Amino acid sequence: MNIVIEFLKYRVKAKRRHGVHSPYVYSLQDKSFKKPLDNNFLSSFKNLQGQLFKNKKRIAVTPFGAGSKSIKSNTRRISDIAKTSSTTLEYGKLIYRLGEHIEAKKALELGTNLGLGTTFLTQVSTLNKLTTVEGCFSLIEEAKKNLSKINTTCNIEFFNSSFKNYLENTTEIFDLVYIDGDHRSEALFEILNLLENKIHNESLIIIDDIRWSDDMFQAWTKIKLSKNFHLSMDFFRMGVIAKRTTQVKEHFILKK
Repeated sequence: MNIVIEFLKYRVKAKRRHGVHSPYVYSLQDKSFKKPLDNNFLSSFKNLQGQLFKNKKRIAVTPFGAGSKSIKSNTRRISDIAKTSSTTLEYGKLIYRLGEHIEAKKALELGTNLGLGTTFLTQVSTLNKLTTVEGCFSLIEEAKKNLSKINTTCNIEFFNSSFKNYLENTTEIFDLVYIDGDHRSEALFEILNLLENKIHNESLIIIDDIRWSDDMFQAWTKIKLSKNFHLSMDFFRMGVIAKRTTQVKEHFILKK
């Protein structure tokens, strides 16, 4: 996949609220996309991110899924992990605003990593409980330390588990799900199947790295055509889907 060409295609097609005729998506862009993050949080996030970018400590990383494109060793510097596989501020804001839009009370993150993406979920004002799942013990231990530096009132539950094992054994129903791990179409479809009875009609599922590879983009193409999801939104790096069976099937390519 030529990511530059894909980005240019996205830029040509992506719309802001004035090019959107769906009341739901218009409201998302008109109201929720204007919500600012707390300045104290932004300062804490930037400080934490800066610390991680400089952290040369090596940790053992259990390889799951497709792994890293640029780092092949199973022992990696925290700085390298933070720079290559963590959520950026730009997309973190998107996660936060999607949670605010649906007034999410329960959220699930599949792929804790170092916890940078997790921090944005903790800022959703209506959130009571955040469950984050990570298969690598070393990463989840680092994430716990990092999240202790972020001010939040929501309850955070950490699970050191495979996504499949967690989903097969939980009875929780989630308003917001953030999938950030594995990067294989086969695993993604398995996760979506297991989520079938863990979400409701208005739940939003955020899928990270939809253009990570040809395989992932083909999976995204199939998902947005699926009859199981009547709403799909493409934000270039992230794709967002919802059942919303009460509306006609619609797909949007949107600017953040």
